[in-house]
Order: sequence, then structure tokens, then C-alpha cells
Amino acid sequence: MSLQTEKVGSTKRKQLTNKLIESLKVGNVSPIDRKKIRDGQKFFDGTGLYVQISIAGSKIFRYKYYSPDERYANGKLKPKVVTIGNFSSNGNARDTFTLEQAQAEYKKAVAMLKCDNVDPQKALQVEQQKVKKEQKRQENTFKVLSLRWLENQLEFTSEHREKVLARLEGDCFPIIGRKPIDEVTREDIQKIANVITGRKAYDTARRVISWLERIFDDAHFTGLIPSDPTAGIKKRLPKPVRGKFKAVTDPGRLREILLTIDEIPGNIIVRSALKLLPHVFVRQMELRHAKWSDLDFNRGLWVLHKAKKKGRSIADKNISEQEKDFIVPLSRQTIEILQELKPFTVGSEYVFPGLDSVTRPISDMTLLVALKRAGINDTTPHGFRSTFKTLCSEVFDAESAVTEHMLSHSAETDKYGYFRGSFLAHRRALAQVWSDYIEQLKTGQPDIAALKRQYIDLTDQYKSGQLK
Repeated sequence: MSLQTEKVGSTKRKQLTNKLIESLKVGNVSPIDRKKIRDGQKFFDGTGLYVQISIAGSKIFRYKYYSPDERYANGKLKPKVVTIGNFSSNGNARDTFTLEQAQAEYKKAVAMLKCDNVDPQKALQVEQQKVKKEQKRQENTFKVLSLRWLENQLEFTSEHREKVLARLEGDCFPIIGRKPIDEVTREDIQKIANVITGRKAYDTARRVISWLERIFDDAHFTGLIPSDPTAGIKKRLPKPVRGKFKAVTDPGRLREILLTIDEIPGNIIVRSALKLLPHVFVRQMELRHAKWSDLDFNRGLWVLHKAKKKGRSIADKNISEQEKDFIVPLSRQTIEILQELKPFTVGSEYVFPGLDSVTRPISDMTLLVALKRAGINDTTPHGFRSTFKTLCSEVFDAESAVTEHMLSHSAETDKYGYFRGSFLAHRRALAQVWSDYIEQLKTGQPDIAALKRQYIDLTDQYKSGQLK
């Protein structure tokens, strides 16, 4: 390989300088040969480097060389041209170049050719590929890739997606958000885990590390990282001590709680919600998001907009994707509570509008706080579900499959999901009998035998169509 050297005439001609190059313009008289400058004209520095002037105003440093690998059809060597970059009197030696900076690049090319026998053009292409690869690596930060991963989790509900994003922003981005994905280490992941477990949020720690496992598994699968820095961390996290929801299963204590709730002073919306909980035993979120448009007082039914499934709830914006509605039977006592409440919720679609806004429901802590203020510390809003399940099974000998459907669980005996029924007739009967039991319990001793007969009779009447 050899570089081509072209010298600019006699030694009397002016040599290239930054100031001279800056004055060069197509159509002007050249200060070198006193002729008009043509579009595309080259001005050499006397070594082989030249600056090429265009009518558009650009001034580009280039040089020409010959490589034995490149030949014309007749066997002659074919010249190759390498572009260094645009001229600027304030060049940064990266995007623009002064004459001295361009000459330095040219000297490097000479050294590659003469000493290392390296093709400058190929070397430049390799360098450009390295720069692009590094730029892409710097762009593939954990934050960018984790947000892209989250966007692709189509099975996540909108509510769940917001929770994941909140944890990424709160616990992960401050530590590794700006790091290129391949620079995140096991120590970084362990630091995130330590921060979360340090505040005793053991469940949160396991969830966050699980999400990180999925994010880094995707990065590993697509070749962005050589190994997974999350491996082995989750199994070494402290295991949370799980307790059951507080719940009352003693009829005598249940009577005291029911009477206390009836006398809770203040806001009728909160009191009505608490009075309703023992009768409908839905999840607290489902109760809070109940809407008047979902209630059918004539038929005594509440239609939850699709069945509750793992990872989804009545508050989910995408709940309409579910397969079928879940029906909650409403007893006579339940309807009375709701009808008494309705005049106090005018202007809101929610049965239990927020205390500070009718456009959203009461908060998730409202009912629990109200119970505690009333001195009820041995149960929770969710605990009334356990109360119903336990007493219905023990007092009324209710079928487990029916009570499980009342709680919108899958039947315990149908672990493979073959049963597609709803036990609606049984559930409507049991809802009324249970409310009658609660009513009798508050005033004295319930007539269990009569209630059992009532359950059988009502079930038959709903199944036969005598009751609609």
C-alpha cells in the first residue's frame, strides 16, 4: 500500500493555513494560483492531504492512497479516498477539524500503512463500528430497558403496571437507572435488596427482585449482557412472616361488633359500608369501587364487572377483558342499607364516594381506620369474609363449594377448573339466610333450625323459578 503525494506547484505559492482555508470559496480567486475556485477543487498541503471545496460551502479534508487489495480490471491499482471530516477553525478533532488536526489524522494513516500495513479505510470503519456499539451500549441503560420491558408486559393490568413502575422508580432507578445494562453487578442488585429489606418490606423485596430477574433474563436472552446479576439473590432474602387477617368467629363477639358498627357516629357513607361488609363479604376493593349502575334492586343482584382473578380486581381499567361477570346476591337487609344511603351520594357514580371528592371512591384505609376508632381491633374489613366462611360452615353446614363461590373463589374440589357453574340459586338463598342470621344475632339467639329449613326452601324456589 502507498499514499499518493501531490505538491502544490512551486515553492512561491502560498502554503495552506487555517486562515487561508477559511477564505476559500467557489467563484472567488484562489490566493494560491490566482485562478477562480471551481466546485470540487482540491487544495493540497504538500503531503497528500487535501481540502476539497464545494459550491454549497463545505470544506472537507480527505486523502488518497493505493491498496494492493483494490485494483481496476486492467490490473492497475485503484485509488481509495478517506474522508477525515469538515474543516473548522475551532475543530474538535471529532466532528470538525483544523488543518493541524487533519494533518495529525493523516500522519496516523501514514503510520498504519507504512509500519503496520493496515488499511486506513478499514481501520476507520472498525473504529466507527466500535463508537456506534459503545453509543448503543450507553443508551441501553437499565432505566430504558426496564421501561421497555414493562411496556411489553401485556398481561399486567394497568393498576399492576403502575405499582411496578412505582417500585422501579423508588427502589431501582436511584441505584442503577443510569447504568448501562451490562455494567449492573450482583452487588448493585444486592444493594437494592438491602435497601428494601432494611425497611422490613420483605414481600416488596421479593416482588422487586422477581421483576429484576425477568428484566435481566430478557437482556441475557437478547445478548445485551453475558450473565444475569440477579441469580441467587431472591432465595437468600429474608422470608416474610405471614399472618392471617384478623377475623371474629365467635357469634357472641360478632354480635358486639355488629351493634358497635350500627352506632358509629359521623359519616353515613363509612357507616353504611361497614354495615354492608358482614352481609356481602366481597373484597374491600370491590366494595369501595361499587357503582350504583351495577346494582339491580328489583332482582336483588349486584353485578361485579367480571370475575375477580389473580392479579385483577374490580378497579382494573382492563377488567372488561375477563371472561364473565361475577354476581353478588343482595339480601333484603342489604338492599335496605343501600336504599337508605343513596340520597347521600347524589352526584357520584360510586356507592361509597370519597370523603373529599365524589369522583372517586373512599380510600383503601378508610374502613380499617373507622373500625379501630370504634375500638374494634380483633377484625378487619377483609376478616368478615373469614367470619362468613367459618360460621356458615359450622352453623349451617353449608356446602363448601357454595361458600367458596360466595367468596368468588374456585371450588376447593375443582382444582383443575372443570366446573363452570355459579351455584346462583344456592348463593341467593344463603345470602338471605345469612342476613337473617345476622339480624337475629343482634337481637338475641338465632333460630338455627328454622334458618336451615329456610335455606333449603329458598334454594328450591330459586331453582324452580318460583323466585326470580
